[in-house]
Amino acid sequence: MSKQFLAFDVGGTTIKYGLVDENLNISDTGKVDTKHNENGFILKQLTAITEKFQKDNYIDGVGVSTAGIVGSDGAILYAGPTIPGYQGTAIKEELENKFKLPVFVVNDVDAALLGEKIAGVAKNVDSAYCVALGTGIGGSYLNHGILNSGSHAFANSVGYILYDEKSDTYYEQRASTLTLEKNLKPYNVSVIDAFDMAKGGMET
Repeated sequence: MSKQFLAFDVGGTTIKYGLVDENLNISDTGKVDTKHNENGFILKQLTAITEKFQKDNYIDGVGVSTAGIVGSDGAILYAGPTIPGYQGTAIKEELENKFKLPVFVVNDVDAALLGEKIAGVAKNVDSAYCVALGTGIGGSYLNHGILNSGSHAFANSVGYILYDEKSDTYYEQRASTLTLEKNLKPYNVSVIDAFDMAKGGMET
């Protein structure tokens, strides 16, 4: 029987999840709001969802793709203002101790690039760079098949570069979805609606 894994994608706005088998078939997907990680909500949700899936399915392991800088121990080394109170969250340790399953935790942009390498546009190349624009902004570098994140895992934090002295902001503070959401608030327009309007040709 093909092995089956529970996969999570933790962003600044939502937690998406589903089962993935060895043939890359995806099933039983869903998503929940992060609620801005109030009172450690993200880890609580990862735990609750894993508990539910483990009751209903045979799971061989858990994979967590997450915003933030991930340490070698599977904990969050650094998380910007997009996810308050997230820094220091020991995702791997907490889930492994509770469920006795192997748990793999990786930065979400690293996960996206690895996915492209396995089954997407980077499948036939040795090296590639990925920039992800979302609630925050992140980068990932695949160098001859090996993820290169630098000595301290901060090398691809492109959201924190391009500092603008005049506005006292860096790239993510000017161009992320979170910033767009804030700018749209006075107009009572959501980010999703704004993109739909733009696709429809509306300029203002």
